[in-house]
Amino acid sequence: MELGDTPAARRALSAAEADLVSNPALHLFRALLCCDQGEWEQARKDWWAARNLSPANQAVPTVQALRYLGEGRLEEALKLLCPEGTGKVFDLTVSPPALGRLVVALEKHLLPLELAETLGTHLEPEASPPEPEPPTGAAWLLMRRGRKRLEAAWALPVEERAPEMRQALAELRAAREQDPKAFRASYHLGEALLSVAEHDRDRNQRPGPRTVAWVTQAQECFEDSRRTDGTNPYVLHYLARCALLLRRFEPAQELWREALDGFEKFPEAHYGLGQALLARGREREARAFLLSAILSDLHLLRDRIRELARLFRARPDQFAEPATFPLWEAPAVSPAAAQAADTADEPATPSQSADRGEDPPAAEPSGPPSEEPDREAPEAPAQIPWGASSQPTSPPDAPAQAWPSAEPAQALAERPQSPPESPAGS
Repeated sequence: MELGDTPAARRALSAAEADLVSNPALHLFRALLCCDQGEWEQARKDWWAARNLSPANQAVPTVQALRYLGEGRLEEALKLLCPEGTGKVFDLTVSPPALGRLVVALEKHLLPLELAETLGTHLEPEASPPEPEPPTGAAWLLMRRGRKRLEAAWALPVEERAPEMRQALAELRAAREQDPKAFRASYHLGEALLSVAEHDRDRNQRPGPRTVAWVTQAQECFEDSRRTDGTNPYVLHYLARCALLLRRFEPAQELWREALDGFEKFPEAHYGLGQALLARGREREARAFLLSAILSDLHLLRDRIRELARLFRARPDQFAEPATFPLWEAPAVSPAAAQAADTADEPATPSQSADRGEDPPAAEPSGPPSEEPDREAPEAPAQIPWGASSQPTSPPDAPAQAWPSAEPAQALAERPQSPPESPAGS
């Protein structure tokens, strides 16, 4: 099933049919297989049978939430995953087959809404907040002040971050203007620009031209840092994040692969690569990388669940029509075309990077990265989006063969009763 061989998985489950009466794990695996194929009614029946056999099994509510997400019943899914008013995500199962499918289902709803519908500048611009007062001081002082302010902003609640990020951006921009050759001046300015791009906007709306302009500026800063300060996994991660937000999924994919070559145990790079692959319609590969990320740091998944809950409850209308995968991808832009686009419509929009050409695609792996000896991680930036809170670990060599379960004190011995006809409470 994890290798995508649906006929073989069906044959294996059919061979175990005699055990289905007493084995909740087999019902859950068959429910997952049905979810993969969009066979929601059979998935519901198997989920219900597993629930009757093992009500305390931690995977049962996870599979139920997966069903709801797959059927587009987001309100019911989020009542399970993140009850309104609590902000707390329920205890997720540690079963890789269930978690991998759950994170893919979440990203199918959330990722398309975090990308601009168009990269052009002809749309109505987003409202711009007032600019902070121009900072004063020596370049080194402004650099230190801006970095500390940006780091502190990430520790604030999401809704309180934008003003501090704007001030940090002004300080880091002024520092680089004074001393453009300072070590990592472009890198830290790029961090601030990307932070502002993702937080200093109406997060209930899709990104607009102003956000795209900031991401483009951030991309240029990271490219300059790569040229002047050298390449490291974190600058590659940020370049890949910019490429993803600019709908350039293939370059994003290659940049994240390069970052993982230098730092294999980098959860955010695994997660980002999974997003890029999913955007290109390569779901099974995407699931492998997304799963390796959340097994290293489950906070990544919890944060995404909270973000989906926040956005759905604020703007349920945005989820009325599910996105179709693969998502549309921006074409390669030549330097000349990028410069012409910069001067065409909005003078305030920064020029596109001169490095926007596509690299030759690399050979694709068949699954998550292989186990390798630990590599020393380079110095981490102030904050990576969806930052890890614990030391990540390598992904497992193979999918789990057994379903973790917590059997009730007295399991039912007979065949489970038929599920209710109405799915409202299921």
